[in-house]
Parts: sequence; C-alpha cells; structure tokens
Amino acid sequence: MKYNFGKPKNLDSITKEDVLESKVWIWTWEADLEGEFDEDWQVPVNGIENIENEFTEPIITLKIAETDLIASGSYDNNEKKVFGIAIWKNNSWELITDSTLVEPIKFESLVKICGNEKTEFIMTDKNSDEAFMKK
Repeated sequence: MKYNFGKPKNLDSITKEDVLESKVWIWTWEADLEGEFDEDWQVPVNGIENIENEFTEPIITLKIAETDLIASGSYDNNEKKVFGIAIWKNNSWELITDSTLVEPIKFESLVKICGNEKTEFIMTDKNSDEAFMKK
C-alpha cells in the first residue's frame, strides 16, 4: 500500500497539534527519505486511520486516560507495546521518565490498532519507558 506522507519535521519542531492532526508518524529512514533529512526527523503519515504491522516503528498519538494529556510513543507490534514515550506539557515534549505521573499509567491509542479503537496500554514502571497492550 502506498502512503501519503506529509512534510518531515525534526523532533524539536513537532507539536501537540501536529500529532493530533496526523496520529501516525514514521522516521524518515522508513519513508525512504534517508539522506534528505537527519535521522532524528519524522514524517507524518496522512489519512491513515488504522495500523497493523505495515511499519517497522510507527510513532503513534496517545491520550493519557482520565487526563487531558497527549503523549506520543513508538509502537512495537510484535511485543504489543509502546516505548520512547513523551508527553506534551507546558508547550513542549517531556519524557515520561521525567514526568510527575504516578504508575500505573494508562494510555489510549488515538489511532485504531488492528481495527480496535482506543487500544489501551498500561505502564507499571516509568523508568522502563514501556507500556504494554492491555489484554
């Protein structure tokens, strides 16, 4: 399947509004844009409503349950987890490991995963920087 990619951005310039508009991002190397951009740039995948196993390491938009906080993290379909999680706070991204949130932390995916809406992930240890899909 051919995807419609948006304009690549470096990590420091991606905003909450960006991840709410495009709920799936991939690294530029995965979009075959290597050499055109630094390796820490990401590109939005426009118009995608559901992910399965088509990307190596998609970065998906999450909501922290029972809060207004938006987060972003890499999704691993094989291990059914999200990792490398950052939350949008005070107009910038903050690593989950630096947050004041108390475990367990429940995340809800804002993009369908394998056809399921609001897939939940539970983080029991912030220092591990991993949240596993709720069974």
